[in-house]
Amino acid sequence: AGRADRPARRVPELEDGLRTLGDPRWFVERAYEYLLGRAADAEGLEYYNTRLLDDAPRLQVLMALVSSGEFEQ
Repeated sequence: AGRADRPARRVPELEDGLRTLGDPRWFVERAYEYLLGRAADAEGLEYYNTRLLDDAPRLQVLMALVSSGEFEQ
């Protein structure tokens, strides 16, 4: 296995760590604050909270926020 394989192997560890960071709603609120520099809007908070309650990976939520045009601004 090469160096490129290492991050992929760490995803489960990373996800386990992210799951220790409070309940889904708290996690989404903090992600908005830290990544976008603002409070989560009601629609985004509800959307991502529901996704997490349905067992979506927390890393997926973070990736969605950093992939947004708002993050890039």
